[in-house]
Amino acid sequence: MKKLEIKNFTKAVMDIVSDAFTIKYCTHDDEKYVLSIESVHKSKQKFEPNRHYKMAIHKTDRGGGNYQLWLWDMNLNKSYPMNIYKRDLQSISEFSKFLSNILGLANTGAFIGHSGNRI
Repeated sequence: MKKLEIKNFTKAVMDIVSDAFTIKYCTHDDEKYVLSIESVHKSKQKFEPNRHYKMAIHKTDRGGGNYQLWLWDMNLNKSYPMNIYKRDLQSISEFSKFLSNILGLANTGAFIGHSGNRI
């Protein structure tokens, strides 16, 4: 099976600047990339604390440039399985848009997940 290897991915991810989230760290091993993310919760109705997430992007291709991704909401202790495509990872601007969309949905409780850390 083809493994995902993106040159300088961990460094490039750390350089992302966004009003919606902050990447706290990014690392990788033979099996996956792991990111720690703080999502800024913006609500005009009431104060809500920032949400903390960890994300694992597995490097094994599931077919068609499709990779397994787990997003763990550390505040709720829930993990959400999803897929990410290689095209979303090859450009930091595309990955930043992907993160903004996913975190925005996660902050609203739009995902159904599994209890605990599945990273």
